[in-house]
Amino acid sequence: MKSKNMTINNRMVIKVALLVIFTSLLPWANLSAQKKKLFYPNSTVPIEVGDSIKINPDSLHYETGERKVRWVYNQVHEVRQVSSKYHPDAILLKGINSWIYANSILPETEAKKIIYEPMNTSFEITIEDGEYYDWNGIVYNQTGDYVQKFLDVNEIDSIVTLHLTVKPKSIYTSFDITIDYGQTYSWNDSTYGETGTYTQHFLASNSADSIVTLNLVVRQKTIYTSFDITVKYGEVYTWNKKTYDSTGAYTQPFTAVNGADSIVTLNLTVLPAKPIYTSVDVTIDFGQTYTWNEMTYDTTGVYTQSFTAQNGADSIVTLNLTVLPEPQPQPYQVNRFSVGVRGAFASSMAKPAKTPLGFDVLLDLQYAHYWAADQDKIRLGIMTGLSAGYMSTTRSQVWDETYIAKTDDGDIEYHVTADNIQETNHQLQLEVPLMFSMVTPKGFFLNAGPKFILPVYTPYVQSMTNTTIQATDVETGVVLVDNPVMGRLDKEFTQKGMNEHQFDLTIALGAELGYEHKLQSGHSLSFGVYANYGLYSTYKHAAETASQIVSIVPPTTANVAEVTVNSVNNACVNKLGYLDAGLKVAFHLNWKK
Repeated sequence: MKSKNMTINNRMVIKVALLVIFTSLLPWANLSAQKKKLFYPNSTVPIEVGDSIKINPDSLHYETGERKVRWVYNQVHEVRQVSSKYHPDAILLKGINSWIYANSILPETEAKKIIYEPMNTSFEITIEDGEYYDWNGIVYNQTGDYVQKFLDVNEIDSIVTLHLTVKPKSIYTSFDITIDYGQTYSWNDSTYGETGTYTQHFLASNSADSIVTLNLVVRQKTIYTSFDITVKYGEVYTWNKKTYDSTGAYTQPFTAVNGADSIVTLNLTVLPAKPIYTSVDVTIDFGQTYTWNEMTYDTTGVYTQSFTAQNGADSIVTLNLTVLPEPQPQPYQVNRFSVGVRGAFASSMAKPAKTPLGFDVLLDLQYAHYWAADQDKIRLGIMTGLSAGYMSTTRSQVWDETYIAKTDDGDIEYHVTADNIQETNHQLQLEVPLMFSMVTPKGFFLNAGPKFILPVYTPYVQSMTNTTIQATDVETGVVLVDNPVMGRLDKEFTQKGMNEHQFDLTIALGAELGYEHKLQSGHSLSFGVYANYGLYSTYKHAAETASQIVSIVPPTTANVAEVTVNSVNNACVNKLGYLDAGLKVAFHLNWKK
């Protein structure tokens, strides 16, 4: 066995020797690969083999990354090699096999010496008598100061002082105290009221610690409980291996889980032999409730409760509850009387003359009947009534007309011109509607249907500006300037008259659309828009019956020419229409049936 170990050791020695020889040869092998010339830091002086140098103390690591040891800084070294193929910026020193960066060396004359001062530290330890403290393999058990020296990573002496204190051994004592539930125990200015272990520290006369423990026990409060049991006549009740068959209070002691006494009382009731059965019938309306013995019921059914009769017997009472079905809403009809005001744009739509424009204002008195329907359904009905209103329209146009009048002395051509004819037509009218009406549950309404419009009073006001009449003899072409021939007509002319279409009937299609707000009284207030368009008018003049605005009766031997100014409607309108649109507000009196 010894021979085998020696063989292994010899092999190891040979391997180490070969490794050392190989490592020592590496620097010489790299001499041939030297490629770069290096200089001292901040100098043009080249570094040569054989130079004496020192290592800069600010340089902590070799080129390969290892940390330099302390002894290399305060020695003078000789340069062995400068640069190599694999270390172009480093040098080798004799006695050091690691490459050093060229910028980390100084000439011997410029190097400064590093002085490391030893480090002094201390720490304190306290132990009890009979114990010991092991420090760096040395055992201490006596009070005193002990010093040891160490070398740090920089190989600097580190002086450490141990301040050891050995105090007397602690004295441990304890005592037991028992108190009743609800009491407290005072000890050294502290009060305790719960079971537990409590510790306090004192200083003995020999300066040792005195640790005293209080073991306190608080006796638990007696717990009193009871429960009720009811059995039928002839039955028995077994409790904790004991049997009871008579009404009474029975007590047994127990020990609770917390150790306290537990006194439990059984209140036993034995019912009489036969229970009493009764019932009651109750009927309520849908949505109502019935309260019976602090219980509330709202659904049809049979409900049972138990009571105790005066004789101690069970009293079983049954409630037969009937809840009437929910009443269904009944359709109802509505009749209404409405008062409304409306007005805005209006036009008589005269043809072929220029369309007159204006406005109208009307008062509506209406009656409506709505057929029976549920409250949440659309309500349909018919509506009629009587409306009275006023309409005003105005047309303005230039006039130029020529016509021939026959006389005994020959034909006369009259040429009548006016720079502007302005005519305003006024109309008081009556309306009779016959309309379909619809109202939604949310209050939106629509009324639509025919209207019969009857004008009852239709005056007009007419004015003409810069009016001229020229008379020409047709046969000779001579312009006649005699006033008796032309008649008399002022250049500025104004007149009032009555239109011939009075009492002419118009049939229009009307529509009303809006929102109806229901009031708490059951009546309502509506806001909406309306429009009426004439479909048919009885005012129709044939074209051949139309006259001129300025009509001239030629003179005779006895009379001068007679000039008559007609309204535009009477003179040249052969058809009238009707159009109006605007806003309407109405109040509705509603009666339900």
